[in-house]
Amino acid sequence: MNKIMTSGTLKMLIYAFLYSIVAVLVKYLSEDMDTFSIVFWRCLLPIPILYYFLKIQNISLKPKLPLLMGIRLILSVSSMMLTFWAFSQLPLADAMLIGRFQPVFVALLAPVFLSEKPSIAVILTLILSLTGVFLVLEPTLEVGNWAGCAALLGAACNGAGHVVVRSLTGKESPLLIVIWLSIATSVVLMPVVLMPVIFDPVPLTSIAYNSTITDHFLAYLSQLNPINILLMCLLAFTATLAQWVLTLGYKAENAPAAAAATYSSIVFAVLWGFVFWQEIPSIEVIIGGSIICFAGISLIIHRSRTTKTSMTTSYS
Repeated sequence: MNKIMTSGTLKMLIYAFLYSIVAVLVKYLSEDMDTFSIVFWRCLLPIPILYYFLKIQNISLKPKLPLLMGIRLILSVSSMMLTFWAFSQLPLADAMLIGRFQPVFVALLAPVFLSEKPSIAVILTLILSLTGVFLVLEPTLEVGNWAGCAALLGAACNGAGHVVVRSLTGKESPLLIVIWLSIATSVVLMPVVLMPVIFDPVPLTSIAYNSTITDHFLAYLSQLNPINILLMCLLAFTATLAQWVLTLGYKAENAPAAAAATYSSIVFAVLWGFVFWQEIPSIEVIIGGSIICFAGISLIIHRSRTTKTSMTTSYS
């Protein structure tokens, strides 16, 4: 029992719970705020804390592989934007289920970028997962289907990001990757969030268009709901804590079980969706979600066995 409680599996269960809270906060905040603003604040607020820990560990802010880091940032920002918008448009369980397609994208991209040959098992898992996603999406021409496609594309960007991270492993600090994600996202989205000329997230009719960005920032802050400010702080803290716990979980020895444990986020999503929004998954979503979970966990176990076999062969 003590071994389980100190394993990566427990850490991943905590991560799954925290990530489900992130999804709830995003969905609630999206009732009053646009996705750009939510992502902006989620990335901006943790920067001082992340920088503090970066200095404590004496890690340089300059990346060693700027090109790969830049690609990782683009993929991460895209994934976050698409996933957060999907959270705002879909039932939590649906969005979370589609996001669990991410390990399949990793398996699909690995042969191209990491020279890993796909096995028959991986190909069959891919087909099985696509069947599950098809059932969850329930393809129509309605807006919900576009949100489902956004969630799927977000999972694809996330999977591609994981492939890039594997290329960065041992070369860049995970903390450096996280802080650069926050900095880059904040810088890119600041004009989008603050300038009404572009997207007008809040009415700033009293501010002249030739005003400084500081004027826009102060006017924007003055019109934010105090409750939303508190929730955005909670979102930033929870999301950053989830990233940290995720890193600790993947450092555990039983990595396959830890990775599979992330699928418990779906259970939390179903629970929160019912409690806060009275969302009840349809039969198609339950069946499709079960297929996705089975395929994803099977893929994780298969890749773990393949890795162990290759390691045994290389050392024998």
